[in-house]
Amino acid sequence: MLIVTNIESTVNQLSTSEVESEMIAWTDPVHFGQVVLERDLDTFSERRVAVLSSFGWDEDGVMSEDFSLRNEEFERFLGTGEQVVLLFGPSIRDQLQLSQICDYLSTASSEVLDCIAFGLSDVPIESNAEACLEALRNLSADPFGLLIGYRDLWRAYAGGDPRFLEQFYRTQNDERLKYIASRVLRKYPSAENGLSLGDTQILDALSLGLRRPQELFDACQETEAFAYATNWEFWSVLHRLCAGLEPFVKVLNNDRFLCPPKDLAWDTFYSQELVLTEKGERAASPEQCYADSHYPNRWIGGVRLHQNNRWYWDYEAGQLVRMPRTRELAMV
Repeated sequence: MLIVTNIESTVNQLSTSEVESEMIAWTDPVHFGQVVLERDLDTFSERRVAVLSSFGWDEDGVMSEDFSLRNEEFERFLGTGEQVVLLFGPSIRDQLQLSQICDYLSTASSEVLDCIAFGLSDVPIESNAEACLEALRNLSADPFGLLIGYRDLWRAYAGGDPRFLEQFYRTQNDERLKYIASRVLRKYPSAENGLSLGDTQILDALSLGLRRPQELFDACQETEAFAYATNWEFWSVLHRLCAGLEPFVKVLNNDRFLCPPKDLAWDTFYSQELVLTEKGERAASPEQCYADSHYPNRWIGGVRLHQNNRWYWDYEAGQLVRMPRTRELAMV
C-alpha cells in the first residue's frame, strides 16, 4: 500500500505508528501562488518551483529534485496494482492538494482507479496521529464519485476565469467541497471594503492589540473553520500589508518588516511588533472602501488579479462582481 498525504510531519508521525506502508508527502502548498491546468506532474512541478522560489521558499535549491522524486515514485506505484490511499485533512491546503491529485488520476485506467481509496479526516492530520489512523480505518467506499468532485474543484480553481470557481460553488452539493470553494472565493477582495478576508482578519487582530507575527497568526487561525497547515503564506500577507507608499500596517519602530524565508533572522522576526497605520485604522471602519486605491496584484489559483482584471467577492449577494459595492466611498 502507498499512502499519499499532505506534508512531511504527517509522514513522520505515521512512521512511528502501527502503519506499515510506503508514504509520500505532497508538500506543494498549491493554495498559494499561481497554479496552471497541467496534468503532467513534472511540467506542473517545474512551474511551481519557479513560483515558490520567487518567494524564497527554495533557499536550499532542492525543491525541484524533491518534486521530481515524489512524482516518479507516485507514478511508479500506480502501475503496481497495489492500493493507493489518499490521506488528507480538511484544510484548504490539504483539499486543494487532493484535488490536484484527483485531476491527474481522472484520466487513469480503470485498473488504476480500482486501487484508489480516500482517507478523509474531519480534523487536521499533521499533528494528530489518531486522526490519521481513524481515516485509514474508514476509507471511502465511493472513490470514483469523490475523484470526479475533486477533479472539478481543481479545474475550477486552476482555470483562468474565477467564474469557473463561482459556478462550482453554486452547483456543489458536497459540503466539504463547497466550503473549500467558498473560502477560496473569500481570498478575493471584498466588494464592501476592497480587502480580502485574510487582510481583514489581520487588521482586526491588530485593532485588538495583538502585535507580534506569531500571535497574529494564531489569532487569525482561530477564526478559520479549518486552519491552514503552514504560516508561510500568512507572513507573505503581512509583508504585503506592510508594503507600498501607504501601507496598512507598519513595524512599531518604523523598521522594514522582516519576512521569512528571505529574511531568516528568526529571533528578530518573531520579536517584531506591528501596528496599524492611520490608513489601516480607517480600513477597520465599515464605512471605508479601498477597492480603487488598493487593488492587489497577485494570483489566486489560475487567476491573476491586477488593476485591469479586477474581481470582488460580494458577501451580500454571494457572488463575484466586477465593481465594488461602495465605489463612491473609495479612499486614497
